[in-house]
Amino acid sequence: MPEKFDVTPENEKNKVLSDNGKDIFARNDSVLDNLSFESEVPLFPASSNEDTSLGFDTLETVEEEKENNKKSEKSPRRVVVKKKVVHDHGVGVRSLAFTIVYVIAVLLLAFLLAYFIITRGNDAFAFVKEDVEVTVEIKNENMSLDELAELLHDAGAIRYPGFFKLYVKLKHDGKFGLKANTYTFSAANNYDVILTNVNPRPPRETISITIPEGFTTDDIIDLFVSRGIGTKEGFTEVINNGEFNYWFLEPLKEETHEERFYRLDGYLYPDTYYFYTNSSERTVIKKLLDNFNKKFAKVYENRCEELGITIDEAIILASIIQCEAKYPVDYEYVSSVLHNRLKDKKNYPKFECDVTLQYYFRHVEGARHAELTAEDLLIDSQYNTRKKAGYTPGPICSPSLTAIKAALYPASTKYTFFISLPDGYNIYATSYAQHELFIGGLLDEKKLEEIKKKYSSHIPGYNGND
Repeated sequence: MPEKFDVTPENEKNKVLSDNGKDIFARNDSVLDNLSFESEVPLFPASSNEDTSLGFDTLETVEEEKENNKKSEKSPRRVVVKKKVVHDHGVGVRSLAFTIVYVIAVLLLAFLLAYFIITRGNDAFAFVKEDVEVTVEIKNENMSLDELAELLHDAGAIRYPGFFKLYVKLKHDGKFGLKANTYTFSAANNYDVILTNVNPRPPRETISITIPEGFTTDDIIDLFVSRGIGTKEGFTEVINNGEFNYWFLEPLKEETHEERFYRLDGYLYPDTYYFYTNSSERTVIKKLLDNFNKKFAKVYENRCEELGITIDEAIILASIIQCEAKYPVDYEYVSSVLHNRLKDKKNYPKFECDVTLQYYFRHVEGARHAELTAEDLLIDSQYNTRKKAGYTPGPICSPSLTAIKAALYPASTKYTFFISLPDGYNIYATSYAQHELFIGGLLDEKKLEEIKKKYSSHIPGYNGND
């Protein structure tokens, strides 16, 4: 049996003494340092793991401790996670309070934003403004935007100078014009009207201009200038160097021929337009290109690919057709001659069309020749298709949509020559000998009538002129 603890005398109750009667619970460090135990005294009985009298678990024996250590080495450690129960009553109250504050903040922000938009919008667009007469005196026509905004604010014409400046910068790129004078107008006007009031301009006149089919670029420029729109120099600059974002013009940036007179030859679509008399050259040209873009459908681009030609080459053919045929009935037949020659370049390397040379004279000399002479036919120019093979550097006029369609869908013929008859219709030949016969008929009226009857199938417009 293990030894039991001695019980201290009554007057020394609650004290436990060891050697020399020293208090083992003394708090004095020097005393504690001198404590010693001569013999091992088990604090708890070894016969039981639990002493109910003391209320504490007893220490495990050495053997049990080793056994437990072995078990713990074999089996994985188990981690016990203790769940902490938190009462969410306080959290719910705080969450509700935060939500209320958030909603109030959002509503307040929305209210302020709406107030800003309504007040500034009303000032700018004059939805509901007081009809009060204001007087503004412009002394300096070169005043800055800041000075103008302050002047209008002081006069009562606007309420928010800062927003006025922002509006002018966004809508007018910060640009405005002024004319020195004293102006009286209503404060109920919007910003644009106010700007107009301090820079009065005469009303713009609208005019109608019709560009005939077959007009050259020079003809078109002269037409607009004669109607008081733009200058020849201004149009030339825009046509040759202006930046326009159209898909059909992309190839021209790289493939423009050095002898091409105008970059946009053939693309200034002939039609009737309405312009302000003070329209800029760029505005005019862009409107003409817009029209071409609408007319030249995707199907025509696909057709060019089928024929193995570029869009520019298609417009060149269409421009020649437009000038060589007086009546639409001849368009697809002139087209067939051009395509047949392109297919047989060995025998027909040149178009041999006089209208291309006339375009050269129109641009270089300012007018076409009434009759082409033998000397004219020797002109060294890419537009002289009697001397130069292949396409001209560019279109020779602005063709109609009908001529463009004819260039893409020629008649199926074997014609390689044609000549214009006195009535304006063309007669077509399949050989040079036949062509010479038709030319001879032009010199003899009686013979010509015989030719027309015999070769009526070579004249698409014959029935309408018999």
